[in-house]
Amino acid sequence: AQANDPDLQSPSELVRLEAQWRRDFPMSEADVRASDTVMGLRGEDHAVWIIATNDKTPEAAAMLTAYMENDSYREAFKASIVAAYKQVENSPKLIDDLDHLTAMAAQIVNEVEERLYPEPQSASAQATPSR
Repeated sequence: AQANDPDLQSPSELVRLEAQWRRDFPMSEADVRASDTVMGLRGEDHAVWIIATNDKTPEAAAMLTAYMENDSYREAFKASIVAAYKQVENSPKLIDDLDHLTAMAAQIVNEVEERLYPEPQSASAQATPSR
């Protein structure tokens, strides 16, 4: 990872944190994305970071969208979000806060999963019983 990584200057706090992580590790983005194990770890970190930073910049969305295509990343990300909800499950206020903090990421997960696993329209129509 280069010290002059343009991601270190990103308007997105999430992208900057990831660039710092790559620099400190050090790994290139290609190295990170080539390893399902590392992508799983990135998914865990990014779930925590998206909650901590409330980063909703287009740059953060673009990075999350690109990384979400990796199954290991997406599953780890989702598991970390679920774990965060479990920690606050007795507080409606904190659940509401989490809903706001994770809304963009949840939408990205849904969009990527719909793209990767499109449901055939006819099958879903037949699966709905008409009453």
